[in-house]
This record gives sequence, C-alpha cells and structure tokens, in this order.
Amino acid sequence: MKIVKSSRETILLSILILLAASLTTACSGDSADVPETDIHIGMSVANFRKIHPEAEIRSSGQFRKRETVKGLDGNWTFSFLDKELSWFVFNAYEEKVNPENFQAIYESAQALIGRYTEVYGSPAGTAEGITHFADPAKALHEGYEVISAEWRMGSEYLAVRFNFIGDRSKYAFLVTVEGKRI
Repeated sequence: MKIVKSSRETILLSILILLAASLTTACSGDSADVPETDIHIGMSVANFRKIHPEAEIRSSGQFRKRETVKGLDGNWTFSFLDKELSWFVFNAYEEKVNPENFQAIYESAQALIGRYTEVYGSPAGTAEGITHFADPAKALHEGYEVISAEWRMGSEYLAVRFNFIGDRSKYAFLVTVEGKRI
C-alpha cells in the first residue's frame, strides 16, 4: 500500500523535523545553557542543591562551582544567609588581552545579555561603552566598560557586565554576572 501525502503535509513534516533539529542543537554546548536562570534570591539551600549538587561548599559557607557559560570559563559563587540565597556572582577573567579574545568575549557577553533578556524581559538599564579593542600596547589606558545590562525584578537585582580592566601596567577582560537582593 502506498501512502501519498499532500504537499502541505510534506511541508509541515519538514518544518517539524527542522524545529526538532534546531532544538537539539540549541541544547548542546555549554553546561545547561545558563542554568542560573533557575536560581533566584531567597531560594533555599535544599532547592539550590537540587540544581547544583556538585557545587563545593567552602569554609566561608559559600558554594563555588567552575563552569563554562556561553564560551566563558569562570567561577560561580553562591552565598546564603539564614539558609536562603542572598547573592551570587559569576566571574570570567581573561588575561590574554588581544583583539580576537576581546571580540569573542564581547560576543559571549552579548549572548548572556540575550539569554537573561529571554528569561527576565527587557533590562531596566543598559550601557554601552567602548565596544572595540583599545590596544594598551599602543596607548596606555586604565580600562573601560564595554557593555552592561541590569534587571530589577521585585526585590531582586541582576546584572551582566563586560569590562576591560587595567591599571596602565596589567590588563585583563572581566565578565561578571551578579544577582542580589535590593
């Protein structure tokens, strides 16, 4: 028996196959595609441990976790007060200062801002500083802000920042994601 499908059914089937393939691709790569979007200020230690059972507890009582997020290798730190998350921060620090790393990190910072915008909506504020590489070997500078975005959700605050940091002798790129109670 031969099954004949209309062109409309064939098109719909093709679209479904393409959609499934794109979802599979979107879910691969970095660890869990910014799972910290499930993290929120005030959550319990027990709920945090369900999401991040591998996070190490430090002598300070803070939890730490090394992770690559949107191509940025860095550390998450989570701090609890009275068994509730009071703040968290992700820092990705790159000492190899060159135009290629600048561009890659700039794109990663933009991707982080895009991901948090998908989850939390438009930022309450954004800033764009110098969005190109200013080579300190050609002209010394003290660093500059590249791009940032911040969200305010009730009593929670979240920010993503990319800064080119320097002191006229040592330079690095720093991307930070910070969440806290306001």
